[in-house]
Amino acid sequence: MKLFWGDRRKLKMLFRIRQFIKHISNFIDPMWEMIYRVLVGVNLLHQMKERMRGETHFFLIRGATGDAYIQLMLLNNWIRENRIKSYVLLGDATGIEGLTKIYRDANFIHISGYRAECVEKAYMLLGGEVLDLTIMFPWAEGFYFNRCRVRMIERFNFIDTYKWYVFGLKENIEYSVPLFRNLDEKMRSELIEMGIVEKKTVIIAPEANSVTRLSEEFWNEVIIELKKRGFAVYVNCKNENTFCAESIFFTYWESVPTIDFAGYFIAIRSGLCDIVSSSKAKKIIIYPEKGDFIDYGEHRSEIDFCGLKEMGITDMKSDLIEIGTPLIQNITQSQNGFYDDEYYKRESCVLKDKILVHFR
Repeated sequence: MKLFWGDRRKLKMLFRIRQFIKHISNFIDPMWEMIYRVLVGVNLLHQMKERMRGETHFFLIRGATGDAYIQLMLLNNWIRENRIKSYVLLGDATGIEGLTKIYRDANFIHISGYRAECVEKAYMLLGGEVLDLTIMFPWAEGFYFNRCRVRMIERFNFIDTYKWYVFGLKENIEYSVPLFRNLDEKMRSELIEMGIVEKKTVIIAPEANSVTRLSEEFWNEVIIELKKRGFAVYVNCKNENTFCAESIFFTYWESVPTIDFAGYFIAIRSGLCDIVSSSKAKKIIIYPEKGDFIDYGEHRSEIDFCGLKEMGITDMKSDLIEIGTPLIQNITQSQNGFYDDEYYKRESCVLKDKILVHFR
């Protein structure tokens, strides 16, 4: 009997040791992975600094198109205030190559998402002063610092979060002006050859990263009605085109002159709306309607926070119509279904009327 209980006790002890090793490995493995990523980030910056042969400040640029556009728009203010002589932009922000072209900034090096995360981990451990590094998108998923709910309260809008929270700008703020392709005779000929009718074409951008989408059925009804009223219609979409209109693609450099020539632009609020905010075309931008509950810690896309006029990045005299609708929501919100088909149909009719009233 003693031997039996002794063996049982040993088995119990071995089981506990095994569980302890399992638990501690769950802690040690991520710790070593974190240390390794820090070393990768530090090594990357060190190699680049050696290549530049001099004092160089690094800016890590991440995020969606709209975020990157605003970061570049405000960057020169921070460079001027901090008397930065030499700098390099690093990052994996969406569409960043096209954005650096319109901002005429050649000091950009594309790095993978993994390397960008490694640079973030190095910053978290060592700090920006040691690394000569500024993080321009501190809301990345793997960035564990305070996401700062204050930045999304009613007092602020989207661009304020970059002015004050990221760059710490207070006064004499100047927006860098992007440069687009000149709408010369060559470009006019190219657009006409594509089928764009000057001042009588509607370009629709139905996709966005930050908000949910309107149904294909909704857009097709709008497209059919626009065609009945004598407009040519094109759809700007990355995914397969299932709409009853032809696709159109243009680079950021070509975006504003293309839309200016077309005359009309309808879009779900996205980063493309920031880029074409200076267009002289009639622009109709659709936003989520402001709900009863706002998640201040994650994301906001309604007019009060992300409106182009509210942010001050479009001419107040611009032909801009901004519409809120309950048919779309912020992508981070739980996707609540509609009460019933009648509710959806009613709200769809309301939104269609608000859009089509501007096309007589």
